[in-house]
Amino acid sequence: MHNKKYKLIGFSKHPEQVANVMVLATGKQLSIPLAEIFNTAVADDLTHTETKEVCRKLYSAKGFQGAYEIKERKEIYWITFAIITTMLSALFTLSNISGVKPIEVGSSGFVVPFAIFLYPVSFVLVDILNEFYGLRMARTAIVLSTAINICFLMMLNLSRYAPTISEWETLNESYKVIVDGINSVFVASILSYFISENINAYLLQKIKLLTNGERLIIRVFFSTFFASLFDSAIFVFLAFHHVLSTSVMVNMFLCQVFVKSLYAIAGIGPIYGARKIFNKYING
Repeated sequence: MHNKKYKLIGFSKHPEQVANVMVLATGKQLSIPLAEIFNTAVADDLTHTETKEVCRKLYSAKGFQGAYEIKERKEIYWITFAIITTMLSALFTLSNISGVKPIEVGSSGFVVPFAIFLYPVSFVLVDILNEFYGLRMARTAIVLSTAINICFLMMLNLSRYAPTISEWETLNESYKVIVDGINSVFVASILSYFISENINAYLLQKIKLLTNGERLIIRVFFSTFFASLFDSAIFVFLAFHHVLSTSVMVNMFLCQVFVKSLYAIAGIGPIYGARKIFNKYING
């Protein structure tokens, strides 16, 4: 199966007419003169629709506006990026709040924070971003979701110290205790999230280059697995070292890695499905 390496994202003048092309593996954008594009390797990788647009732009009268000017790189392409980034931010926020509570599954000693059932989905979302938008855009989404959660934490603490009404005084101390608990988890989660997601995105891109864009199942699993090792170690230590024993933290770390590995395997199917949807409805 042919794996695309380049994507046409529009046209501009620099000062001559050029085609703007994205390198999918890295997210880097190239500007190639229209008169020269068919002499490059990019031309062999363009879809039928993209090739037609380049020809129409190259051979039509000056000032011609094609589909990319009227609807720059298919609006749905960037709307989808915004939706995935929003989902990533919301998932990260929910994970930070619910991560304050460690739970034991049954009586087996399987101890994990409740967020473990939400958080690993973020690796799948970052894998999808990396696969279809490149490393640079995946990192942009990671930075945006991190910044949003830092702002959320600041506002949460502002509410903690804000004066309240007399009727709520009895609940105010409980609220402060909850916020204090969320604070420690938030700091641990923000650091572990930012580091591990960048590791995940970087490894996914490197494995993609080494395998020439093939073996999706290998790069998705191994990038997620190694990222989850860093994520779990950083999070468990920073969030719980002051309240849990070393043995419990080691147990929690191993349990988290196990659950995230299951998510890495389960996430392969959705990414293959996303590839079909992108190729059929979004990439055009």
